Amino acid sequence: MPESRIDQASGLRQLFGAASWRRPVCFVAPDPAMARVGVLSLADGLAGYGIAASVDGRPGAQASGALRLVDDPRRLDDRTQSANGIDLVVQGIAGPAGITHLYRHIKELVGSYRVERLGVVLVGPVEPGIGERCRANLADALDRFTGARVEIWGSLGAGRAFRRAAAAGTSVQALDRDGVESREFDRLAGHLAGSVGPQAGPATH
Repeated sequence: MPESRIDQASGLRQLFGAASWRRPVCFVAPDPAMARVGVLSLADGLAGYGIAASVDGRPGAQASGALRLVDDPRRLDDRTQSANGIDLVVQGIAGPAGITHLYRHIKELVGSYRVERLGVVLVGPVEPGIGERCRANLADALDRFTGARVEIWGSLGAGRAFRRAAAAGTSVQALDRDGVESREFDRLAGHLAGSVGPQAGPATH
């Protein structure tokens, strides 16, 4: 039963004492179409944890109490909506050059919005050792110079499903429910939902 799986996810959140992210979450990417895929995929992932998410332009976007997801922080035109800060999930390109560009982009966003927590999603092949060094260097630089903490780190590999979903204007899960990239977005959504245990997973759709 879907309800029992959602209850189990809720129980895991209580067990680990974690709270879901409450501030607006902005998924930003170099390509606006990919940013849209990001928010749609996070919303579908959150649904598996029993977390309602509002996405601008999607039916039910103004649901009361829903976690607001936007693909451009400028959509938060009413500054009262972001007065307490926003959380960011930023898509970048794997590799040292991509990480350098990503750092500059995040620093620019942090200069305009109060950001304390953020996630990074990389697209492109990268060796594990290089990826870990990139993560550590980026997290250290952002913490030291902006005060923003990197709490989520994900990789979509080559990102083929991500790009196909961008062309179709849908979520990765709607395109390929059981694919690796769908599972990665489910995992990322688990962080937003507050399910912090490595064994915690979303409800099966």
